Amino acid sequence: MTFQHVQAVGYSMIPFIVPESALTVERVDTRFLQIGDIICFIDQDGFGVAHRLVRIEQCNDVKRYFTRGDAQRCEEEVPEESLVFVVRKVQHRYLAYDTDGPVGRLATRLALSQSYRGVLLKNALQRLLRLGVAFMKQKK
Repeated sequence: MTFQHVQAVGYSMIPFIVPESALTVERVDTRFLQIGDIICFIDQDGFGVAHRLVRIEQCNDVKRYFTRGDAQRCEEEVPEESLVFVVRKVQHRYLAYDTDGPVGRLATRLALSQSYRGVLLKNALQRLLRLGVAFMKQKK
């Protein structure tokens, strides 16, 4: 396995990935993708995007992949040829977690949760992290 590192720049994956997070990624093998994985793909504008895999559909011999940012409500379909990496580790300043470790599995459960409690907790975490990001920008 060859790992690479990329830096997150957007807010679509808050609260679990914040801007300037370092993502440890490896080349994607679609045979092993699972719902909840964070995958990196190239969007139609040519930008790299990291979103959570929320659904896989099989139509005849074609698989269709659907992702969503943790801070977003709508899904997007991603063509298989646009899939590039799967995220294995997230690190931001003093916080780091493996996506398949306890913190990563909890993040996945909360991100995919449709329960009222799960949504409330995710929204509270998003607000706290936004406040933290705003505070860090003011300190610079």
